[in-house]
Amino acid sequence: MSQQLPIKCTHGHKVCPHCSAFKMVFLLKNGFDYLKETAPGGKKVNPVRYNYVSKNRKGIEYNVTGMLRRFENDVIYKFANVIQFYETATNTLVAEKRF
Repeated sequence: MSQQLPIKCTHGHKVCPHCSAFKMVFLLKNGFDYLKETAPGGKKVNPVRYNYVSKNRKGIEYNVTGMLRRFENDVIYKFANVIQFYETATNTLVAEKRF
């Protein structure tokens, strides 16, 4: 993250896969494929959520705790084996929470 991250989305969204610094991937338990999302090709993929663009410069700890707090009451959260956090620009794993 050597370049300055944007705090406003160039696409006009609060949460954007292109402008957000971090993404959260839910790795679901066996048997919960109905909770997976459908990709454009029709393939089922694990659910992905992105951080708020305005929080890009806050750091990984701030974003991880905020994202976990926002989704702790979500159905997907209850059926996850692992939640992984990636830096969106480089697609590198930066944090992981196992259940």
